[in-house]
Amino acid sequence: MKRILCGAVAVVCWMTPATSDTLKQILIEAGHNETAQERHAVDVDGCTMMTYRWVRQKSGEFTLWSSFQFDMTGAELPFNRGAQFVAMPGPTGSQDTAIVYFQMRAPFEARFEKSNLRGKEAGIPSPRNDGTTHSYETSVSFFYMHFGQDVIAKADRFTCAFEDYRAEHCLLLG
Repeated sequence: MKRILCGAVAVVCWMTPATSDTLKQILIEAGHNETAQERHAVDVDGCTMMTYRWVRQKSGEFTLWSSFQFDMTGAELPFNRGAQFVAMPGPTGSQDTAIVYFQMRAPFEARFEKSNLRGKEAGIPSPRNDGTTHSYETSVSFFYMHFGQDVIAKADRFTCAFEDYRAEHCLLLG
């Protein structure tokens, strides 16, 4: 068994080495969030992670609002007051939102794809829909949000699985 230190309150996670597929499944499940107005998802392909955020439009349809694609080898979770994520109170005063911050170390960058409906200055036209609906740029820092009940446990599962997957499957040991 190995001991891994992770989480908002320095929770110690005891676990046996997990398989790549097990950790990948934890990342996907813990990265899924859905409300009436937004959907968030994560996908992992080898050491490339993709995060997605869809926003419901006035028409009722969901539009891909933003996504980040990055090499997990170069991604780090900077510590915020001893935690790998920040919990924030929601409208009811309960902590129902957690934000996981990512920082890319040089020379790595994340590809930030965004909808042209955002009304902000467009970057490079995306291959999505022939470049007419989305554009992209690069970023070295960004965040991913978790919503809902048990958000602290969910964000903790996500960050622990991220760190384990990254260490066991993406970083060269030597």
